[in-house]
Amino acid sequence: MQENRDPAFAAWVAAESAAYTAIHSLHQFTCGGRKQASAAQIEKIAMLRVEAAARFAELQGKFVAPTSTVVHIGTKRPAKEPVRPIMVAARAVQRLSSQAPAA
Repeated sequence: MQENRDPAFAAWVAAESAAYTAIHSLHQFTCGGRKQASAAQIEKIAMLRVEAAARFAELQGKFVAPTSTVVHIGTKRPAKEPVRPIMVAARAVQRLSSQAPAA
């Protein structure tokens, strides 16, 4: 059987593996959450998860990276990072706007 390895799939698996390994290491380091994790450790895992999510989206062929200004934990510098948009149903928005107090 011939093996045709998809490079996009391999990149996604590698990114997921790196994120999982970092999470497992942090879990071990903090003794299951009994010790506090540093902001740098949390930020590292967050960036690895973003990378894994981006690789998965590229694998699906639907990757569009919306950006937003995000302030890193422990710093005051904003950075451009991909974020996941929040979807709200149109009826819920209409209901909320109709309940707004009159000015």
